Amino acid sequence: MAKILVVDDSDLICQATRDYLEPLGHEINVAKTGASALASVEEKQPQLVIMDVQLPDISGFNVCQQIREKGHTFPILLSSASNSFGSWVDQLAQGFLFKPYTQAVLRSKVEALLESPPEPTAPEDNGLSWNWSGTFIHHLRNGIGCIGGLIDMFKVKRNDKAFQEQFIDLAQQAVATSIGLLEEFGQLNQPLELKPAPMQLDLWLKDLVQKNPLVRSSQIAVHWQMDVGSLAPLTADPAFLARALNAVLDNALEAMPKGGTLTITAHGDAKKRWNFVMIQDTGNGMDEYVLEHAFVPFFTMKKDKKGMGLSWAQKIVMAHGGNLEISSAVNNGTSVLFRIPTKIPARKTDRQEAP
Repeated sequence: MAKILVVDDSDLICQATRDYLEPLGHEINVAKTGASALASVEEKQPQLVIMDVQLPDISGFNVCQQIREKGHTFPILLSSASNSFGSWVDQLAQGFLFKPYTQAVLRSKVEALLESPPEPTAPEDNGLSWNWSGTFIHHLRNGIGCIGGLIDMFKVKRNDKAFQEQFIDLAQQAVATSIGLLEEFGQLNQPLELKPAPMQLDLWLKDLVQKNPLVRSSQIAVHWQMDVGSLAPLTADPAFLARALNAVLDNALEAMPKGGTLTITAHGDAKKRWNFVMIQDTGNGMDEYVLEHAFVPFFTMKKDKKGMGLSWAQKIVMAHGGNLEISSAVNNGTSVLFRIPTKIPARKTDRQEAP
């Protein structure tokens, strides 16, 4: 893996960063002053530096400047509790890290700077391979079983006019539910017809969140961590991406019935090929079983829900050539990471048909 130098005078921050990154195989070295950081750069030859802006001897900006003057080109990730230093990122560093940071945010930013994800993958025309059959059949059987039960009751109460009217309504509802499941299944297994358009991700994202019902909850605080300088221009389908992100936001709202904090992070990678969006909530979280089935269509532990939101979100992101990751723990919230390439790759069939 990589050699990483953490420059911060806080023992707590240094230890947390070590705990977050060492399990991934990275070698972590620590410097607590600007002078020791410059010495460590020459001695340890790091592949990434995480640099606190405010150091006890000289500023982190000064250290970055001296590192660049010595000809070092490795990525630098500036860190601070203030969001007022974003303009410095383009000049001296490749990213900005808001303190305090979570494990998920740190790992995603380190991944983006050390080694960009592979080239965007063109989606297959036959859709995704989900182990969905059991849950789908369960839902469909429920609908058909409901109709069968109503018919049996009708045989007993065929002379009851009040029940006859109720029977028609209930039967129509059961039929509509079953047809809806079949239609959703069909749509989910068809390739998406994307309509790509240029997007300014930070502005689009803020507008999307502002329109979501989550922001109307006075008990939920929304925190933004937008590393605008690292974001690359994006070409994507705004409508489909909105559907994917709203599904995650809706889940976050349901996971925090008593309120909490929603943190939205956005940043790009060092090569400007990918943008990353992370949605983190402080809600109920998921146990291992639910987490393993989070993307499975028709799987849900919630009453009166179809369990399709994250399935569609995953399909949409993969149709763009990206991927979706989710991590969660009971009573410790959920993090959903969107990896979105800056341009949608052509489908394999499109390349095959090209002259």
